[in-house]
Order: sequence, then C-alpha cells, then structure tokens
Amino acid sequence: MAGSLDKQAPPDRWLLITAGALSLCGVLVNASAGGSAAGLPRWLWQAIWAALGLAAALLVSRLDSERLRRAAPYLYAGALLLLVLTLVWPDAAATRRWITLGPINIQTSEPAKATFILAAAWFLLRRDEEKLKRHGPTPIQALTVVLLALPSLGLIAVQPDLATAFVFVPLALGLLYWAGVPGWKLAALLLIPAWALTALIPAPEWIVELVGPGPAASPLGALLQPWWWLGAVVMLALWLTLRKRTGVFFAWLALAGAAAGVLLPPAWNLLKEYQKRRVLMFLDPTADPKGAGYNIIQSRIAIGSGGWFGKGFQRGSQGQLAFLPERHTDFAFSVWAEEWGYVGSAVMILLYVFLVARMVRTASRAPDTFSSLVAYGLAVMLAFHAFFNIGMCLGVFPVAGLPLPFVSYGGSFMLTAWAAVGFCAGIERRTRSLSL
Repeated sequence: MAGSLDKQAPPDRWLLITAGALSLCGVLVNASAGGSAAGLPRWLWQAIWAALGLAAALLVSRLDSERLRRAAPYLYAGALLLLVLTLVWPDAAATRRWITLGPINIQTSEPAKATFILAAAWFLLRRDEEKLKRHGPTPIQALTVVLLALPSLGLIAVQPDLATAFVFVPLALGLLYWAGVPGWKLAALLLIPAWALTALIPAPEWIVELVGPGPAASPLGALLQPWWWLGAVVMLALWLTLRKRTGVFFAWLALAGAAAGVLLPPAWNLLKEYQKRRVLMFLDPTADPKGAGYNIIQSRIAIGSGGWFGKGFQRGSQGQLAFLPERHTDFAFSVWAEEWGYVGSAVMILLYVFLVARMVRTASRAPDTFSSLVAYGLAVMLAFHAFFNIGMCLGVFPVAGLPLPFVSYGGSFMLTAWAAVGFCAGIERRTRSLSL
C-alpha cells in the first residue's frame, strides 16, 4: 500500500525548487568570493555538494517515518559518539570541530542537530501519543527534552563552538512549543538568560562610589548591579500578576533566574578571550575598528554600499578586494547584498521565508505526530540559522560561525539542510497521497 501511495504523489516540488534556488545563490556567492579547496574552485565544490544534497533529499523523502522513529535514539547516540571522537581525532586542530578524511572535512555538529530533533520527537511520543495531543508534554517530559540536548550542547561547546551549541536552545524550545507547551511559558523561560545577562553590564559610577569598587565578575558584584534588581522586580511583578494561575511556575522561574544571575559572571570568565571580544565588539564595533570590530564594520559597509540593485556580479569592492573576511562562509550574505543590492537581498530573504513557511505548513498537515514534530524542528533549525546569520552580517547579533543555509560554503551543513528539506518534501508527498 505504501509503495502504491509513493507512486501516486511526487515529493513537494516547491520545497525542492526553493532549496535549489538558494543553492544557486550559494554557488554565485562562492564564485564571487573566490578561493579553492583540494585543487578545485570553491564554487565547484559548492555545486557538487548541492547536487549531492539534492540526491540526499530525494533519498530521505522516501524513508519510512515509523522506521526512522524506531531508529531515532540510536542515530542520536551515534551522533554523540562522533562528537566525542572529534575531540580526540589525531588530525584535529585547536578548534576540534571536524573529522578529516582525506580532502573531506566532516563537521560532526551537523548530524547532532538533526538527530537530536529525531530523538526528542521519539521521546515525547514514547508513552501516550493521544495524551500528548490533548494535554501537551508533562513537566518531566519537557525537562527530559532539555536534558537530551545537554550532551550535544556541552560537547560542541568544548570544541569550542558556542554558536552551534546555542542552536540546541531554540530547537528544544521549538519542539516543546509544537508539542503543546504554551508559548507564554516558553517566553517567560527566555527571560532567565535575558535577566542573567544583565550581570555582565558594568555597574554605573554612582554605584561604585556608593558601595566602593567591587569584583564586577563575581557573584557579589552581580548582586550590586541595579539592572539585576530591576530584573528581579519585573519577575516578581509577573509572578504577582499570574499567581492565581501559575504561581508555582513563576516561583521556580524566579529561583532559576536568581541562580543564573549569580552563576553567569563566573561563566563569563570561562570564555576564551576571542569569544569575549566578539560579544563586546557586537555592542560597540568602533571600539576596536582594526581588530575585533573589523568584521562587523566591513560587513555593514559591504551591505550598505550595495544600494538598491547592487554593484553587479564579481564587482563588489569589499568582497573582491578581500576587505570582507570569511566572505565565503560567515559573511556570504554580505557578499550577496553588495553585489545584488537591496532587491537581491529581499529576494533571498523571501526565499527563506517561503521555505520555512512551507516546512511549517507541512508539519501542520503531517499524517502522524512524529513527522509533524520532526518537520517543525527542522524548520526551526533552518530558520534560526538564516535569521542569526543575516542578523550577524547586519551587526544585530554578535559574530559567530553559524552558516547561512544553502549559501555558506561547506558540505556538512549543505547535506544536512537538503536532508531536512527532503524529509519535509516526503511528508508532503505522503499527505497528498492519503488524500487521493
């Protein structure tokens, strides 16, 4: 029966066409950025990886979701094993993010993201699927999903690759939201890191004069900052407002926020110097225009100089004269914006919006809950990557090594992104087949 259904409806062509259009943009960006790898131009490698990605998408689109569901925990365990192997791989550099096999570098964090989504969906549905549909995940289930993300998050952070490690936060929250956790609770949970981040703001001079100089990066120093207490007042007000309905929840939330506010300053000291500089230069890139703030400044110049219609293919000064760093990976969007302008940038962003919206639509129409959860998680993964990377190029977010899906140079994420699209295309095919 399944085989006959597969023949009746092809995979979602719109998903594949959109991913193909974005991959073409990636080939053009890498052709403009120049450079070579393993004896071949980077743009040719990008085209090869895109072709392999399309093949992978067509293969994944035909996978049986029930078999994938049963294999999910084993796939995630294998991905964790690869992350451990990366840390001890003999050819690893100072940043242990890849396993090198001849001319190919495998970035092991990519399968970890996709398999985490599979494992989290498997766990949420492990007991009573009907109960999950009616009432959403229990607090224990929600906590376990978060705990499932911690091994990958920790192993990737040790590489160190904090930006990729952080991706697991929106993945976990997105899966919980789609599983039935109210959005206002997840939004309230996000206040915890926002509140804790205020501990990094230097105390105003009048506080220093009042209480004397103190260790700004210590728990005591955090407690002396007025912004920390402002956060406490906000959290208390929220708790008082909603106490009739969710008093216990906000009580725990306040305790968690207080703990985060105290523990974050020591955690800040654990960051490497270049990671601290990235955060500080994000706040004020002009403070070190030739050093840590250089990337953001050059990216803004490239994007702004593109104007409405851009300077033309391979005619961007920032990209062609190599003023723009990492122009084939982190700042691929800046190269595109300089050469194709506001109109071209808008087209690329609209392609991402259409792709993610189509994946969410697929998740909402999926014939089974497991496919729905996985499709939504994959949509969150691609959306967050695109949103953060473009925001980074604009200077809205700190500089971090999150690639732009289908556009930034690299095979590991290209294959992961195409596989995500292929999974959703296969779900849409099964959905249409059932309606025939």
